[in-house]
Amino acid sequence: MELVIGEAVARKNPKNAFGVYMEYMHGDADAYDEERIAVFAADTKTDKAGNSLDDCIGLMKRIEELNNQCYLRDAEDKLLSLPHYEDFIEYWPGDKTCDGQYPAGFDGWYIRYYDENGHEFEVNVRG
Repeated sequence: MELVIGEAVARKNPKNAFGVYMEYMHGDADAYDEERIAVFAADTKTDKAGNSLDDCIGLMKRIEELNNQCYLRDAEDKLLSLPHYEDFIEYWPGDKTCDGQYPAGFDGWYIRYYDENGHEFEVNVRG
């Protein structure tokens, strides 16, 4: 059997931008997903709607704190009341292990930087 390597598969990353991702858990760690919830221009640190990267980071930190205090699947009212929640979270994905009947669990978040060529870099948030 011969394996023929074709053209490079380019991932369509944004350029000169930051991307914020949320990670979700399904069931009792049966599956994991992630979703890019926002893209911010690197120079202005704002998204197309004018929301700021700082506000999004603040929201992610509050969701993380809330997740440490209670089971987020039972805290929809608390999530919806967080400042900037509706600016960045269009919908909370359903848990795949129960046909979406309950929300997926929050498992973390992270940021990536994309340079002028769309190359992806890890970002650490300090402070």
